[in-house]
Amino acid sequence: MGPYAYDPGTSPTGVFWTTPIPEDSVKIDLDNGTASLHLTNVTVFDFFTVPNSIDPVHLQGVAAATLNTLDVEWSDVTQCREYNDPTSVFAGVFLETAASISVVVTTSAVPAHGIHGITFVLDTTTQSLGAEIGQEKNGAFFPGG
Repeated sequence: MGPYAYDPGTSPTGVFWTTPIPEDSVKIDLDNGTASLHLTNVTVFDFFTVPNSIDPVHLQGVAAATLNTLDVEWSDVTQCREYNDPTSVFAGVFLETAASISVVVTTSAVPAHGIHGITFVLDTTTQSLGAEIGQEKNGAFFPGG
């Protein structure tokens, strides 16, 4: 079992796996089918398993960690899907793309709990394995809503 459940934890209101990021960290150009996300020095936790990060009451260990860098690039559109469903009050344009991702996360050492500090490095490219960018409109933002 590897330490691969890095996330910011669960908020007091029960929202999990989300954290505010600077607006300038994201760049999107739907006309050209590209987008990018760049983050540095974001506090996260190493929950060791996905169930730990969902259910903090029954936590089986956690360590402080830093998302040193996260870079995601979307490009090379392979398919475009458009939706306009007045019944569901939902419209959108979604572009299936290739994506590349690189991430470096460092977990702090906590010797009292047998946790050794590690650095996790990922640098890979995926080809249309669920990579998608798009724009949606729903509710009050739906055309005519």
